[in-house]
Formats: sequence, structure tokens, C-alpha cells
Amino acid sequence: MTVFLIILGVISALVLLALYVDVNFIFCLNQEPSVTVRVLCFEADAMTLAERLASEKEEAETEPTPHKKARLTPEKALYLVKRLVELVKAVTRELCRCARLKICHIHISVATDDAAETARLYGTVSGIVWGLLEFLSHNMSVKRCDKKVLIIPDFTSTEPQLDMKLVLKIKPVHALGAVMHLLPLFTKRKVGTDNE
Repeated sequence: MTVFLIILGVISALVLLALYVDVNFIFCLNQEPSVTVRVLCFEADAMTLAERLASEKEEAETEPTPHKKARLTPEKALYLVKRLVELVKAVTRELCRCARLKICHIHISVATDDAAETARLYGTVSGIVWGLLEFLSHNMSVKRCDKKVLIIPDFTSTEPQLDMKLVLKIKPVHALGAVMHLLPLFTKRKVGTDNE
């Protein structure tokens, strides 16, 4: 009985720990995108870890053996493209449902040589940005503060400026749940292809 309780305790601790894991994709306009993995209060840069693992793998890698290429007919290629589009659409829908987008800031300064053109461009940019934000809010969880979205017409400058920072968060547990939800799509086969 005590072994069962210990195993149950370890499994529940791992599940709780997995619930507190966040993967953050940080997109900043003037910097390279970064990926951080956060467990409770500990944070690690995933890009650095991936580079380390890749260098270790290159050291241990041997020459691959050549494989025979299978002939791809147009019917098979069309079927493959159709299946890939279905899978990408389903995966995107599921991941948008479980991902969270945090808008840290968006600062856009619209400027041209002509004041009338600046005003027209300001209206266009405002419509596109706010429409895109509403679209994202309806299709995924978006944490935004409208005070951090700043679009201004600059009639004194001739060069437009853009600065933004977005953070896309997803818990690996939710991503795993989305993949489990999509397993029937991965296992669906075309009728009549087994006879070939």
C-alpha cells in the first residue's frame, strides 16, 4: 500500500509540475525572437539549450545510410497536400484555443511628406491594427491593454516608426491535449489505398 501511495504522490507531483510549465515565444520588432521555458519561478532560454543539444548531436552523429526514394504520383501528391492542409487547419484551430497572446506594447508613428497622405495612412493603419486585434481576441485568448497600443499621426516627421513586443504563451500540457484531441485526424486513412 505504501508503494502505491509513493507512486501516486510522484505522479501527482509531476502532473502539478507540468501544469506550471509555460513556454513563451517572445516577438520583439528590433530583436530576434526568443523562446523561454518557465517552470514555477525558474526560467531558461530554450534557444541556448537547443544550440547546446545540436552541438552535442553533431559530435555524436555518423554518416546516414542512403534510402531508396519512393515514386510519387500526382494523385498521391494531391492527396498528401489535401491531408496536410486539413491537419494544419485543425492544429492551428486547437493551438489558438489553448494559446495566450500578451500584447506588451505596440507603438506606431505614421508619417509621410504630405499631411493629407499622413492622415489617410493613419486611418488605414488604425483600422488594420484594431481590426486585427479584435480578430485575435475573438479567436484566441488575448491579454491586452488598449493604453499600450498607441497609433499616432506624426505631421512633423517624414519617416514612420514601429515598435512592438508580443508574447505568445502556451502550456505544454495544453498543447499535448490539443494533439490528443487531433489524433483521429492523424489516423484517418483514405479508403481504397490499402490495395496498392
